[in-house]
Order: sequence, then C-alpha cells, then structure tokens
Amino acid sequence: MHGDGHVDKNGKRVSFFEKYGAQLKIINKLNRLLFNVNGDLYFRKDEKREFWTLDLRRVTINSFLSDIIGIKRGKRVSNKIPEKIIKNKELLKWYLCGLFDAEGSMPLNPKNRKNLYIDIAMRDVDLISKVKTLLLEFGIESYGPYKRVSKSPHSNNLTIESELRIRKQSEIKKFLTEIGTLHPDKVRRKDLILSLLDK
Repeated sequence: MHGDGHVDKNGKRVSFFEKYGAQLKIINKLNRLLFNVNGDLYFRKDEKREFWTLDLRRVTINSFLSDIIGIKRGKRVSNKIPEKIIKNKELLKWYLCGLFDAEGSMPLNPKNRKNLYIDIAMRDVDLISKVKTLLLEFGIESYGPYKRVSKSPHSNNLTIESELRIRKQSEIKKFLTEIGTLHPDKVRRKDLILSLLDK
C-alpha cells in the first residue's frame, strides 16, 4: 500500500497499480484469503503509460486499512508505518517485503558477483530513513539514504527520490533470505542472485 497502492478518499475502494499483472494476481489471491473478496483486475493504457490495476470495491476493506491499520486515505505525500507492524517482527518482515516488491530494484540479469545490488527508492525521505533503521532489526546494513534524480519514463518531469543501497554481498544475501520477495519477476532474479552467492 505504501508503494503501489491507494486507499480512496471516498471510503469505497482500494486500488493497486503495477507493471506486472502476475504481481497483482498474487495480491488478489491474498485479498481472497484475508477478506474473502475477489477484486477486479484489468489492464489500462493511456497516452503516457500501460499498467495493470486491481480494484477492491469494499467499504470494509477501505475502512480496515485506513481506520485500523492507519494508512491515510487519498493522495499521500508521506507514509507512516503503523506501530502494530513495527512492534511485530513477522509483520515487519512482510511489510518490508511488500515495500521492496513495489519500490525495490535488483539486476535484471545477474551475471556475476561484481554487479549485484539491491536498491529501494521512494520520494518519501522519512519513510526511507525509517526503513534503513528497521532493516537493522534483521541485521541488514544499507548505505544512504541518497538523493536520486531521474527522468520520469512517462513525461519530461524529473523525479527526486530518496534511495537506500545494499551493496555488500553478505548483506544482499541476508536481505534476500530474511526479507525476500513475492514479486514473480523478482523471485526469479532472487534465485539467480542467491545461486551466484552460494558458489
């Protein structure tokens, strides 16, 4: 939700946006398990981009995420991790996994041990700083946060983000085994990276 999700301010819907439809199928499956709700999954295309959308049209889910979990409705400039998640290491692990699935990056084609990395970047500087501290709960050290300026793939606008970097091979391995990923494409890359690190 803090990456590619949105809790509508009208209180009636929760939406997820993703380049990979397979990732939203996983989120939809989780929603069926948690809330017994099957969302509407569809492909969208506009002048600037193409992406998949998953809509959960339930007031109860919107209320749960907003009123109980504490995710702000509507447009978010900043995100706050709920204390319930911070204080529960198992929930925290899954929170960090979800955030990495939405906002993390790793090599598309890991070929050797010299070009391995894990990055997490967002516009939310405070959240990235908090994530750096929370990774230490799992013994994972990261560099940053660093300021990163990039051109939007959908316009000429520049995006300023805050980025954490994990570069030590031991820390990369720790992240991938302790936190991991559920994102279908990142799972493939995770397995390749771990096989390289185990050689």
